[in-house]
Amino acid sequence: MFRNKSQKIMCILIFVLALISGVLSSIYFQGVQENQRERELFINHLYFSIDGSINRINNLIENKDEEESLERYIYELEKQLLEADAIIRYGNMFADENIYNTRFFRQASSFLYGVNMTGAVNAQVSAIGESNQLTENDLTLLNTIKGYLENAKQKMYLDETKQENPNLTIDEINEIIMTDLNNDHVKIYKDALK
Repeated sequence: MFRNKSQKIMCILIFVLALISGVLSSIYFQGVQENQRERELFINHLYFSIDGSINRINNLIENKDEEESLERYIYELEKQLLEADAIIRYGNMFADENIYNTRFFRQASSFLYGVNMTGAVNAQVSAIGESNQLTENDLTLLNTIKGYLENAKQKMYLDETKQENPNLTIDEINEIIMTDLNNDHVKIYKDALK
């Protein structure tokens, strides 16, 4: 079959290289699939955390006259906003380091307990429901935050799945973060109350 020893060695070498190439390709493909899965999981968690925040705001607004429940609804909204913040921070650490960080969710949650702003805008915003009911300013502020969240959710939505688009790229996610989820105290305040 083989004419000489060098042809036999060459065939064995080609076989070994093909085997190594196959193993490395398989490992690479598994890594790519794992990265894809992590990105899809991040998108899913972020989408449902945004959706949960919208639902908590709706609960708070719908039950604005229930004095005894107001504090609980505010707490649940804060918890949901901070969960969304953690998802983005951990997404940056674990899913893809190119995911932009944002302080929006922490900034939005701080309005729940009152904000004292100095600098570009000097204003003191009372805590939401401070008088055991939601004021017009409280409702306007909550609806403004909800508007940002709804815009982000809509951009993540896919008709085919009736939920998040799992094929969003990191650039598309970052665009959503930069345009809808990147507002600080001042921008939120100006959009809501100025």
